[in-house]
Amino acid sequence: MPQVLVLRELLAHWLSEIPASVLYPACLIGGLLLGHGYFHALKRTAELIVRQTNPMLGVLLTLGRLTLMTLGLLLAVQAGATALLVTLIGILIAKAGHMRKPPPVSLRPDSLRQGSLRPDKLRSDELKSGTLPPGKPRETQS
Repeated sequence: MPQVLVLRELLAHWLSEIPASVLYPACLIGGLLLGHGYFHALKRTAELIVRQTNPMLGVLLTLGRLTLMTLGLLLAVQAGATALLVTLIGILIAKAGHMRKPPPVSLRPDSLRQGSLRPDKLRSDELKSGTLPPGKPRETQS
């Protein structure tokens, strides 16, 4: 355990000597890379779950992204509170970038590919008569 404390103190000392004009942009770029890696792995894990293929890869991706995020944030903590906040800003920017991307067509439900089947999108006379336009399958009532 003493070796870990020595290493942590050396790392904190080394990071404290880096000028803020270099440290904060590096933390922002590091946060962007951390966030991109994390949310890309999360998206890939979700795709594996939806397709029900290769569950071991999903477990490895989950462990990998959590480990990467933990190590990156621990490094940012050693650089100080402001560096941690700048890293978090980078992660949040990466998250916003990943959330804006639409899912691939292969993962969209069939109803989204063929057009909406929601009742609020149907005309009121179609709802009253119980008939649907050609090409729209009837939804089952539950």
